[in-house]
Amino acid sequence: MRYWPKVNSMKEVIFLTEMEEILDVVETADFESFMIPFFQKLAACVSSPHFQVAERALYFYKYEDIVYVLSDHIETLMPIIFPSLYKYSKEHWNRTIHGLAYNALQLLMSINPALFDEYAEKYKDEEQIKKKSMDHHNSVWKQLEQKTKAGSLSTKE
Repeated sequence: MRYWPKVNSMKEVIFLTEMEEILDVVETADFESFMIPFFQKLAACVSSPHFQVAERALYFYKYEDIVYVLSDHIETLMPIIFPSLYKYSKEHWNRTIHGLAYNALQLLMSINPALFDEYAEKYKDEEQIKKKSMDHHNSVWKQLEQKTKAGSLSTKE
C-alpha cells in the first residue's frame, strides 16, 4: 500500500488490478489487517478524475469478498467510503462512473439503511456549511472589490 502511485493513472489501474488478484488469494482475517488503508485508497481512486481509475475502483464493490467485509465492518468503513461515493455519484464527468457509484451506494444502503441515512444527512449538512462559507467568502471579496474600485475612482478625481 505504501508504494501506491500518486500521479500516474495507468499505474494506479495496474495497482488496482494487482489488488484484485491479492484479494482473490488472501484470507478474510488477513485482509482485515489492512482493510482501512485499502478502503482509503479505494475512496481516493473513486475520487480520481481519470475515469479508468475510478471505474476500476468502483468494480471492487461488486466483488463478493468486498461485500462480505463491508457488511461485517460497515460502521468502520462507511465514514471512509461514503463521501467519495456520494459526491461522485452526482459530480463525476463520466456517466459510467455515475452509475457505478450509484450502485455502490445502493449496496451500502442495503447493508445498513439507518447508517446510510445518517451519513447522507451528515454529508448534506456539511455541504450546506461549505456552501454558506463560500457564499460568505465571495460576498466579502465582492465588497472588497467595490471598495477598491470606489477608492481608485476617488483618487483619480
